[in-house]
Amino acid sequence: LTAVIYHGSTRITTISELHSIFGANAFLQWKWQRLDESSFGTISSSDSRLSQDGFCFTLSASDVDTKVTFLCELITD
Repeated sequence: LTAVIYHGSTRITTISELHSIFGANAFLQWKWQRLDESSFGTISSSDSRLSQDGFCFTLSASDVDTKVTFLCELITD
């Protein structure tokens, strides 16, 4: 999965662009939720499946044994 942030007509795909527009403390936070659960769990920023400074989350078939929703949030101060 890959996250792309749009700010007006600007397409943001790197952490340096993200920091330039939203500040040095801005980051991407990935979450997941199983179909039968009522809330999302947060994926640790140190998870080995995250790459490209959080813009990419690589999954395998073993990561998804049931229907799962993933989302990526832009966190700013």
